[in-house]
Formats: sequence, structure tokens, C-alpha cells
Amino acid sequence: MTGLYTPNKFFELVQEAWYRRADGDTYEGVTKFLQDKGYHRVTKDKKVKRTIKPSKNAVGKMFGDPFYYGILVQANQTIDLTTVYDFEPMVDKELYDQVQVLGYGRTKDKKDKKRMTFYPLHGFVYCAVCDDSKYMMVGKNKSRDGTHKLTYRCDNPNCTRLVKSFRAGHVFNSIADMLGKIELTDEAYER
Repeated sequence: MTGLYTPNKFFELVQEAWYRRADGDTYEGVTKFLQDKGYHRVTKDKKVKRTIKPSKNAVGKMFGDPFYYGILVQANQTIDLTTVYDFEPMVDKELYDQVQVLGYGRTKDKKDKKRMTFYPLHGFVYCAVCDDSKYMMVGKNKSRDGTHKLTYRCDNPNCTRLVKSFRAGHVFNSIADMLGKIELTDEAYER
């Protein structure tokens, strides 16, 4: 940023984008709104002007930037611009915090969500021989019932273990057996 910031013709449009997001509109919805209203910014690169339209990524960064309520974070320093000079924040702290609570995870439309594979105890199972973390994966071979089983595998090339992989069910059964032997008093349970 060079010089002092002054609100431009898009000030109220971007402000409306903040209110839309606070009302639960998605990043995609806000991005489309800004594009439909003609929002853009102009950059100079080696004396060449470029017009840049908003992207979902840019809109997401905008909603995470405290500059819009008057806080500049630069070079590991935080400056309240309203105390330095006559700065007109686009949104107040309350609206900024409201948008932060929505978070990125809730902004995607359900149709855009990619299914992620859940690997239980990922990063918690270690090889008894080399003490390296076990890698969890879906087994290559199908079992009798036609399903694939989760397996843990030690991929450390220096490991001397003869059998490199085993089914995750063995780990879960051991945990269940151990938990079944624990007897908690009401006081310990409350703690």
C-alpha cells in the first residue's frame, strides 16, 4: 500500500459484501455479487495497468483482513489506523467478528464439498520395532464380504519388522479391551 487509503467508488459495494457475508452468503455468492456489480481493482505492473476481477480466494482473504475495521498488520506490527489519522473503517469490529465466526468451512455450497477419507487414529499408531509413525491406508485386497479393510503400514525403509502391515481392527480391538478393563468411580468420571 502506498500513500494514505481513501475510499473509492467501490467502498459501499464492498461494504455491502461484508453485510451479505454476515447474513450467511457464501464466498461464491459474494464473489458473484461483486463480479455482477462490476467490482474490480487496477494494478500497475511496470507501467502497464491491469484490471483484476474478484476471485473466491481474494474474497476469502478480504474477509480475514482486519484492515477493513481499521487495524493494519504489517511487519509484525499492529496499528490502529483510526488513532493515527482520520481513517473511515468500512465495517465495525462487531461485524468483522461476526464474519470470522462463520469461518471458511461453512462458506462452501454443499454441492462443492469434496468427501475426505477419515482415517481414525491417524498419526497416533507407531511401529513397535522402529518407533516410526504407521501410515494408514485402505487395504489392496478385498475381504470375504467384498469390502476393503483399513490397514496400518510401516514405510520406514530401515525398519527390520518382517510383516510391514496389519489390519487396523487389531488396534481398535486392543483399545476396546483396555478400555473395558478400566473401572471409573463417579468422582473420577466427573473429573
